[in-house]
Amino acid sequence: AELSNDPVVRFAVLVHDLGKGTTPKAMLPRHHGHEQRSIELLAEFGERLRVPNRYLSLAYSVAKFHGQAHRVDELTPKKLLRLLTEIGALRNPNVLEDFIAACEADARGRTGLEDRPYRQAERLRTAHAAATSIGSDHVTDSSLRGAAFGQALEKLRITAIKQALAA
Repeated sequence: AELSNDPVVRFAVLVHDLGKGTTPKAMLPRHHGHEQRSIELLAEFGERLRVPNRYLSLAYSVAKFHGQAHRVDELTPKKLLRLLTEIGALRNPNVLEDFIAACEADARGRTGLEDRPYRQAERLRTAHAAATSIGSDHVTDSSLRGAAFGQALEKLRITAIKQALAA
């Protein structure tokens, strides 16, 4: 609650781990696969309670990708770009900050970790800044169209992320 007063972020934090409640007893104390179970439960929950799409969108992203965010140091530049794309941060930079706030709340929401810095946030921001610094005008081959153009843009963004993280 100290990290954000935005109800969309708070909702995402509260529901992103719903799938843990359906973990088979034989798997406990681990919760392997809880991300996918959370997404499925969120769909039912959202429909039954008529949760607004902007609430569900962030909740889905946090449910599906919070583990990747927590392990962001292990992600390749390509996987980082895919993460940023999947959560919608390339289209809307505000999404990234909401996603980070929710992931940080998850990471710091355990006894003894309340004051621990969430250093993953800076790596996500750095990758995002690098990726969004490369626009379609950076693709210099004017003959490229469709998927080929998209692949060229992706390659440039991956290179930019790699360079930014190395700096």
